[in-house]
Amino acid sequence: MKLPTRKESIAYLYNQALAQFIGFYIGIYSAGIVATFFETRSISNLWGVLARKTLVDAGTFNILERIVAVLIGFIVFQIVSRNLKPLLERLKPVVEKEIAQLAKERCWDAMWKKIKIAQFANERGWDVKWEKLKVDLNTKRIAILASLKVAARNAPRNPFWR
Repeated sequence: MKLPTRKESIAYLYNQALAQFIGFYIGIYSAGIVATFFETRSISNLWGVLARKTLVDAGTFNILERIVAVLIGFIVFQIVSRNLKPLLERLKPVVEKEIAQLAKERCWDAMWKKIKIAQFANERGWDVKWEKLKVDLNTKRIAILASLKVAARNAPRNPFWR
């Protein structure tokens, strides 16, 4: 059995997440539709005496909410799967082109490369090594300059050099 590539895995997760998330969100949001037509007995409507909507008990109200959420969520899931995803696939090259143009204008690619290089160096411990190298070079530079200064001070005077 061949394992899917990273690109195939991301595409599968994107396709599933898009349709399922939108369907789930709409389904949960649509549960409020039940509250538009039905009401439970509560103190806010004096246990049903002043109710303007059809009264149902709490268990029936919960069942109605769940059924509506599942049905509308499934319908939206199918609409997104069948209609919206092909539309997004057709628009994908245009959107990618616009994003690339925007990234070029704002220099995001250079910024992204710097971030990636920093992460790469940090993962391998190069930043610590770089700091040690800088300290070593500074101490060596100081030692070399100090020895040159001492050598220049102790050197005999050149009569031809003024």
